[in-house]
Amino acid sequence: MIGTSRSAIGAAFAALSLTLAAAAVTSVAAQDNPIILDDGSGAVTDALGDDGTGAQPSPALRPAGEEVASAPGAELRGLDKVTGQTTDLTVRDGETVRFGRLGVLVTECRYPVADQSSNAYAHVVITEADSAKPIFDAWMVATSPALSALDHPRYDVWVMRCTSS
Repeated sequence: MIGTSRSAIGAAFAALSLTLAAAAVTSVAAQDNPIILDDGSGAVTDALGDDGTGAQPSPALRPAGEEVASAPGAELRGLDKVTGQTTDLTVRDGETVRFGRLGVLVTECRYPVADQSSNAYAHVVITEADSAKPIFDAWMVATSPALSALDHPRYDVWVMRCTSS
């Protein structure tokens, strides 16, 4: 920017500020005036399927790939960060398996009905050997492991897929 006048820089900054302000106003307007959908069932929802009750959207509004089924277990992968060794863990719902000093419990695994191999999400509870209090108790998503990850200095655990048997 050598040789660029302060007024030119100021004008560019002002233009950028106006663009950002217009985008913010558009975003707020979209929140205040949601697109309303009527699926014919008498229930009126916004474009995200939210009718204000917190219930799931009606099947007519859900994308076809979003219907899910439960599986009897899950396959997880564990990494020991110290040794660099990975271990595949097959865990049935309600069963706890040991991985190093961790106890890994899967309470439920769900997958899209249309394609079981495309994505899976499992509710996982992880405890350390010397404590009954969970260090992790949440849903893990196979396609986005960092979305909800175990925060442990030695171990990583993530869901790979649901098991069918």
